[in-house]
Amino acid sequence: MHRHDSFRISAITLAAALALGIGSALMGSRAAAQTPISPDPQVRVTQQWEDVLLLEAFEYLQLTPDQSKAMQVLADYSRSRMDEIDQKKARLQKAVQDQHQSILKGKHPTGADQLDVLQKQREVQDRQEIISKEIVDRVTPKLAAILTRKQTVRAWRLTQNKIPPAEPKRVALTDPSSGFVYPQMEGKDVIEDMVKTTLRQTYGQDVIDQALLPWELASLGALAGGGIPGLGGGGGGAAGGGAAGGARAIQAIQDMDPRMGERMLTLGQRMLKQFGGGGQNPGGAPPVAPDVRNAINKDAAAIRKSIEDDPESYLSQAHGNQPIDALRPLARRLFLSPRIKDALAATAVR
Repeated sequence: MHRHDSFRISAITLAAALALGIGSALMGSRAAAQTPISPDPQVRVTQQWEDVLLLEAFEYLQLTPDQSKAMQVLADYSRSRMDEIDQKKARLQKAVQDQHQSILKGKHPTGADQLDVLQKQREVQDRQEIISKEIVDRVTPKLAAILTRKQTVRAWRLTQNKIPPAEPKRVALTDPSSGFVYPQMEGKDVIEDMVKTTLRQTYGQDVIDQALLPWELASLGALAGGGIPGLGGGGGGAAGGGAAGGARAIQAIQDMDPRMGERMLTLGQRMLKQFGGGGQNPGGAPPVAPDVRNAINKDAAAIRKSIEDDPESYLSQAHGNQPIDALRPLARRLFLSPRIKDALAATAVR
């Protein structure tokens, strides 16, 4: 689900920095002294803008010096894992430069040479995806142990773009280009991870796999006002308007995110296969009784509402993997950043 995250981090910070034209004046002189600055002006402004974002995130989270030191250990681990990717990128860069020089000298690269570059590109992408997931899986539980529950709530509010209006404006952090605020669809996916974690306290995984209606379809049923049988309750309430309600629901979801239509099609095909008898239950498990299916989806709807309406209350009572699920988006954004070590080091001298 997060294949694009590490690429998105580097791309969005570059775009934001260039668009706003922000240079070294945005960084305090003492913090900047801790940061290796590239001689390339374009790279330098990108680095400095990323530092601005990270330092403001630390301020928003209200990190203590001890917490910053503890996070530096996680940043060291992240950087050591990303070194492998840097080495692969360096080999790719050299191969591209060699072929570039060959063409300038009138020597066309061979098919084998060009295949080598393509292979190196695929290797970089594949390993970056794998290593990024390993980093996030490793550091998120440790970050949950470092932060207080109050800070976890603040992190959640940031990634969901729900910072209370009474707080100071965080224009940069909450702009989509910063990478701290999750796009609508990915934000809902994170909520669904938390929903499933909570449901596992009551239901078995096989029951959840079979009975839980995906949030996309549950949302469609809610938007239809119950007008779609099996998705919103009754088979055509007044609020839903039957087929008209369903059409409005589909249009509303597509308006939320252009990618939703494709995802709904995939989910619809899967659900038709599951409920139409065209496929076997996961692992050959027995069918879930209708009353259990209704109960699990009713519970899921209540959990979703609790998380979205009152995350402070929900996360204050959360335990086990629930806080970890809530912190995963922040951990991904922080520890996949190439500037995390430098930004944490800068906090020690501010």
